[in-house]
Amino acid sequence: MAAIRQATIQETKENLHSKGLIKPQVKMHTASQRTALTGLSINTQATAHVNKDLKKCDNFAHGLKEAQVVKKETKPEPKVVILKKEENKVSQLPGHRVSQIPALSQKKTGTPVEDPDRSNKDDPLQVTEYLTEIFAHLRDLETKYAIREDFLENHRTTPNMRSVLVNWLVEIHADFEQKPETLYLCISIVDRYLQINTLVGRSTLQLVGTSALLIASKYEEMYLPSLSDFEYICDGAFTSRQILQMEIDILKRLEFNLGYPPAIQFLKRYSKVIRAKAEHYALSKYFLELALLEHTMSAVKPSLLAAAACCLAKGVMEEVMELPKIWSPAMVHYTTYQYKDFRNAMIELASIVAKVDSSLFTQVKKKYSATAYMKISQISQLNGPLIRKLAGTKK
Repeated sequence: MAAIRQATIQETKENLHSKGLIKPQVKMHTASQRTALTGLSINTQATAHVNKDLKKCDNFAHGLKEAQVVKKETKPEPKVVILKKEENKVSQLPGHRVSQIPALSQKKTGTPVEDPDRSNKDDPLQVTEYLTEIFAHLRDLETKYAIREDFLENHRTTPNMRSVLVNWLVEIHADFEQKPETLYLCISIVDRYLQINTLVGRSTLQLVGTSALLIASKYEEMYLPSLSDFEYICDGAFTSRQILQMEIDILKRLEFNLGYPPAIQFLKRYSKVIRAKAEHYALSKYFLELALLEHTMSAVKPSLLAAAACCLAKGVMEEVMELPKIWSPAMVHYTTYQYKDFRNAMIELASIVAKVDSSLFTQVKKKYSATAYMKISQISQLNGPLIRKLAGTKK
C-alpha cells in the first residue's frame, strides 16, 4: 500500500515538472563566490604578487614604528628649571588663568589693589583677561576722534540751537525706549558732523539729528524703529528720502568711523571698581546726560568725564565734602586718573546741576524723575552744600 502511494507521488511530480509548474531549485552563491566585474577580474598569479607587496609594506611599517619607538626612548629628557619668580604661576591649579599683567593686582609702589573682576574670572562672557586691552583701545579711540572745544565757532549752528536739538533727542530716545549707548553715540555723531560741516543751520539741524539717531539705532539696537517712525517724529518736516540722503552724507563725511566710545561705557567699569550702589550709578548717569546739553562738555574725554561723574555722585550721595578721600588707589589704578586730572570737569558738572532748575531744557531732569530711575533728579542732596561749593568755585 505504501509502495503504491510512493509511486503515485513520484508520478505526480514528474507530470508537474513536465508542465513547468514547479521551478527547479537554484543553488545560491555566497558573497565570496560573486563573479568579478568585467575587466577588473584578478587571476591567481596577480593576486600572489599583490599579497607579496602588501607583506613588504607591512614589514616596512612595522620597522618604521620600531625605529620611532627606539628614537623616542633614546631621546634625552630636557631639564626644566623653574625660577623662583615663576613658581607661583606654575603651581596654579589646572584650568585657572594666571594674569600676565602684574599691574592688575598690584601697583608699582607695592600697594595692594583689589581686583574687581575676581569673581568673574571663570565667566567667558566677561572677557576679564582682555579688559585692560579693551579699555586701552577705547582711550585711543577717544583721542583719535576727539571733538574740539571751539567746534561751534564761526558756525551756522549756535550753542543754544544745539541744546534745543539734544533736548529733543533725549525725549525721542526715551519714547523709543532705546539703550543709553544709542543716545551717546547719536550726540557724538551730531557733534562730529557739525565739526566737519559748518554750513548746517536752523533748517537742516533737526534732519542731522534724526539721521544721526537712525545711524546710532542701527549700530547699537537689536530692533530699531522703522523709517516711517523717524519721518513721523519730524512732524512731516522731512521725507524718508531726505533722512536717508543725510544718513549717507554723515557716514561719508565721518568715513564710516562710528567707534567713538561713550562715557557710559567707562562709567559702568568705574562703578564696578568703586562698588557703587544703584542710587550712585543712577546719579552718575544723570550727570552725564546733563553734560550732553552743554557743547563745551563734548570736548572732554568720555573716560575723564565718567570719572568726574562717578566721584561727584559718590560725594553727593554720601555727603562727603573732601572728595579726594573718595578717590581710592584702586580708582586711580583702573581709571588712570588722579583726582586733580578731573577736578575741573567735576566743577563744570556741579555748575550744570546747580542751574538745572532754571534751565529751559528740562527733558533730562524729567526723564530721571521717573520711578525707573529712582527719581534721582529730585533728591535733596542736589541742592546740598557740596554742589554749591563746587559750583561757586567755577571761574
